[in-house]
Amino acid sequence: MLRTNSLALVIAIATLAVQYVYAASCGVIENDTDFQGNDLANAPASSAQDCCPICDANPSCTGFAFGWGVCYLKYGTLTRISKVGVSAGAMAPTSSCGVIENDTDFQGNDLVTASASSANACCPICNANPSCSGFAFAHGSCYLKYGPLVRITKVGVSTGVAQASTSQCAPVEPNVDYFGNDLECTPSIVTPDACCAKCTANSQCQLYVVSRFGCCIKFAPGARQVNLDPSLNAFAAFRSPPTTTLKVVDATSSPDIRVDPISYSYVAGAQWFPTAPQVITTLLDNLNTTLSRQVHGAEPEQLMVVVEAGTNTIMPFTSVTSLGECAALVGAHGETFFTYLSDYGICLGHQFLGSSSKALLRRGAALAPSAPVLSVAKAIPVDFALPPAMPGADDRACVSACQASSTSRVCAAATRSSTTCALFGPLAARSSTSIAGWLTSAFVATVKPNLPVFSSPTKVHIYTTAHQDDHELFMSNTFHYSIADAATKVVFVYTTAGDDKDALDSWRIARERGTLAVSTAWVDNLGKFNSNPKTETVTVLNRKVAKVTVGNVVHYFLRIPEYGVDGQSGYMELVNNQRPIAPVDDPSNPYANRNAFKTVLAAIYASEVNGIKTVKFHAQDPQSEQPDHPMHYATGQLVWDIVNAADSKWKTCAPQDYYYDYQRWLDEVNVDKPVVYDLQRYAWLRMSQAIYYSNSSVLFWSMHSENLGRTYIRRSVNTNAGPC
Repeated sequence: MLRTNSLALVIAIATLAVQYVYAASCGVIENDTDFQGNDLANAPASSAQDCCPICDANPSCTGFAFGWGVCYLKYGTLTRISKVGVSAGAMAPTSSCGVIENDTDFQGNDLVTASASSANACCPICNANPSCSGFAFAHGSCYLKYGPLVRITKVGVSTGVAQASTSQCAPVEPNVDYFGNDLECTPSIVTPDACCAKCTANSQCQLYVVSRFGCCIKFAPGARQVNLDPSLNAFAAFRSPPTTTLKVVDATSSPDIRVDPISYSYVAGAQWFPTAPQVITTLLDNLNTTLSRQVHGAEPEQLMVVVEAGTNTIMPFTSVTSLGECAALVGAHGETFFTYLSDYGICLGHQFLGSSSKALLRRGAALAPSAPVLSVAKAIPVDFALPPAMPGADDRACVSACQASSTSRVCAAATRSSTTCALFGPLAARSSTSIAGWLTSAFVATVKPNLPVFSSPTKVHIYTTAHQDDHELFMSNTFHYSIADAATKVVFVYTTAGDDKDALDSWRIARERGTLAVSTAWVDNLGKFNSNPKTETVTVLNRKVAKVTVGNVVHYFLRIPEYGVDGQSGYMELVNNQRPIAPVDDPSNPYANRNAFKTVLAAIYASEVNGIKTVKFHAQDPQSEQPDHPMHYATGQLVWDIVNAADSKWKTCAPQDYYYDYQRWLDEVNVDKPVVYDLQRYAWLRMSQAIYYSNSSVLFWSMHSENLGRTYIRRSVNTNAGPC
């Protein structure tokens, strides 16, 4: 409703002696009133009441004016004006979605698309989907929407919000207003049921006020105004408490067979972030925009969003397949509280600030007398407070008070100040597919080093890529079986530093730590060898090269800068013989040209193959179609030139596989399930964790999580050849 002081102004201007006639489907018909503009069509009629079915039969009609034997049908949002001899009526909602507003759209928040013949036909489709809070209709399609919605102007599109049942709001108070505290006001909604629907579509709404001038939903009651002019047709009502009791559920998840399960608790139908429409809309829009422009290999942009005056930093993880994976991701990145939007595969970790504070965590199960009180050094924002405060002599008493809390929201945690307990819980979400959770045990990935050290290989498989994470993305279904073979030494060679243009070298270091974390996860999972890393600097043709061994996996980091700080002194300049280029870790010792670099690469192969007759090479295909990274092509060409040189000892006896990269990373998932599929996802989590602890501005999981699960070999050479 328009605020009361605004109503007074309207009343002063429109001093009309209005008489009211009630019609079944058109609400109140007002005499001596017209609607300004918005003419749709004309039709003859004997009375204003006869205009009602005519308007009702036209899906674009939202109201009418009657005068001198003619119905003037109207469209869109209507504005009443004084006009002697004319009567006007607005259509009551004809569907379960309230008033449908023409030439409007809802910004973002797309859920799913369905075919329909009209906007009204979208209503049952929306109501049948528990996540749908509204829809937009255009060109024969319903675009279902989720969450809090923001209307914008868009010609040719119609919108409606899902209708609440009358039980979702308390009985109305006639001729009452509550001043201020508006979340949103919609002039076209003029009935209590439709306004109730608007309120229940926004989990921050506590009450609404509706009148002939529109519907205002409010986050809290303001000053109560009573005995308003009945001609305003004003009603106020509070949102009813939830009819179903939210429940805390305890669960565990095993992110990997070699890792202790993590414990967490959760509440379906809740969330740890504000419910104001702009928060989630801004978050998702920014996330989609940032990810869409992210270039593989470039240092990722900031994905995290700060809300609630800096006390809640949201960490978005995309393409998350389960609640357990969400809990593991958040725990691996050092946080406790999370929201899983299961319909969209989005996991939101929440960085609540205040390490000097102590939040006491509850579980669904009662705290056993001998069990310790769980706590985490976090300050939960006041937005999630559950009044009133409760007495508590100690931490255990506060947890008990939290578990005994009977508010409509669930208590998840408490804080204690002397003998007073403050309770906190997630906010209610409209959909049960939004799940608020909190970890009750730490994520620990360390495996006890009680396995043998790898030795005496009889086979060697060499994977050469441009970047540290290329083989994880594009070759996982192959290298899994290489690592799984206890007789095989697996060699990963990375030609570039993967540093983008980072003058501080921090991104290169983060990516190297990430790829070593992947190898550690893989070796630990297979459980054959000790994964403690052995780091050394080896000499190859008078050059110092970094080498790290994890189990039966060897890594060589050649560290040629991708671009150089000036953008023109990198890997492609070297392999195209444009200028000498030095490794980032040995800047005074440049490679003179491509051949000098190729000779060192060939020497690494020879060193690792020495004494072993069964060898296989894997590389990115230099003959592959676009699109792909130029450094992928260049690295694949180096491998081809070395292995297939006229004097190469491997030319005819060593099998070679050459892989697609970008060309197939959105194709059908084809890695072996569940063994490789699950392990690759866990290893990607470990990579993201390692990178995050090296650079806390980067959530690497979300960079390419949607691309996991693909390994496509473009061509194979000497498939059954060997040994050499």
